Amino acid sequence: METKREWLIRCTDNQNLPSVCSIAVSDGLVEVWDTNGHVVKLGGTEIEDFRSAFAEAAERAALDDGSLQAG
Repeated sequence: METKREWLIRCTDNQNLPSVCSIAVSDGLVEVWDTNGHVVKLGGTEIEDFRSAFAEAAERAALDDGSLQAG
Protein backbone atom coordinates (compact mmCIF):
# COMPACT_ATOMS: atom_id res chain seq x y z
CA MET A 1 0.00 0.00 0.00
CA GLU A 2 1.43 3.36 -1.04
CA THR A 3 1.84 6.06 1.60
CA LYS A 4 -0.39 9.08 1.13
CA ARG A 5 1.59 12.08 -0.21
CA GLU A 6 -1.16 14.59 -1.08
CA TRP A 7 -4.26 15.91 0.66
CA LEU A 8 -6.92 18.01 -1.08
CA ILE A 9 -8.68 20.48 1.18
CA ARG A 10 -11.89 22.33 0.38
CA CYS A 11 -11.55 26.04 1.09
CA THR A 12 -12.87 29.42 -0.01
CA ASP A 13 -10.96 31.84 -2.23
CA ASN A 14 -10.63 35.60 -1.72
CA GLN A 15 -13.91 36.12 -3.63
CA ASN A 16 -15.74 33.71 -1.29
CA LEU A 17 -16.01 31.08 -4.03
CA PRO A 18 -15.44 27.38 -3.35
CA SER A 19 -11.88 26.32 -4.03
CA VAL A 20 -9.41 23.52 -3.28
CA CYS A 21 -5.88 23.65 -1.99
CA SER A 22 -3.37 20.85 -2.06
CA ILE A 23 -0.99 19.89 0.71
CA ALA A 24 1.73 17.61 -0.61
CA VAL A 25 4.95 16.02 0.60
CA SER A 26 7.85 15.99 -1.84
CA ASP A 27 11.53 15.31 -1.13
CA GLY A 28 11.15 16.03 2.58
CA LEU A 29 9.28 19.30 2.04
CA VAL A 30 5.66 20.15 2.77
CA GLU A 31 4.13 22.07 -0.15
CA VAL A 32 0.89 24.04 0.11
CA TRP A 33 -0.55 24.81 -3.35
CA ASP A 34 -3.44 27.09 -4.27
CA THR A 35 -5.60 26.73 -7.37
CA ASN A 36 -3.53 29.36 -9.21
CA GLY A 37 -0.39 27.26 -8.97
CA HIS A 38 1.23 29.32 -6.22
CA VAL A 39 3.13 27.25 -3.69
CA VAL A 40 4.57 27.71 -0.22
CA LYS A 41 7.30 25.19 0.62
CA LEU A 42 8.26 24.31 4.18
CA GLY A 43 11.27 22.28 5.28
CA GLY A 44 13.16 21.50 8.46
CA THR A 45 12.03 23.53 11.47
CA GLU A 46 9.63 25.53 9.26
CA ILE A 47 7.29 22.52 9.28
CA GLU A 48 6.95 22.47 13.07
CA ASP A 49 6.71 26.28 13.18
CA PHE A 50 3.86 26.13 10.65
CA ARG A 51 2.13 23.30 12.52
CA SER A 52 2.27 25.23 15.79
CA ALA A 53 1.14 28.54 14.26
CA PHE A 54 -1.69 26.84 12.32
CA ALA A 55 -2.96 25.08 15.46
CA GLU A 56 -2.91 28.36 17.39
CA ALA A 57 -4.69 30.21 14.56
CA ALA A 58 -7.32 27.44 14.28
CA GLU A 59 -7.99 27.65 18.01
CA ARG A 60 -8.28 31.46 17.82
CA ALA A 61 -10.73 31.20 14.89
CA ALA A 62 -12.83 28.67 16.83
CA LEU A 63 -12.89 31.01 19.83
CA ASP A 64 -13.83 33.94 17.60
CA ASP A 65 -16.80 32.13 16.06
CA GLY A 66 -17.91 30.66 19.39
CA SER A 67 -17.44 27.00 18.48
CA LEU A 68 -14.79 26.62 21.20
CA GLN A 69 -14.91 27.83 24.79
CA ALA A 70 -11.82 29.45 26.30
CA GLY A 71 -10.26 27.46 29.05
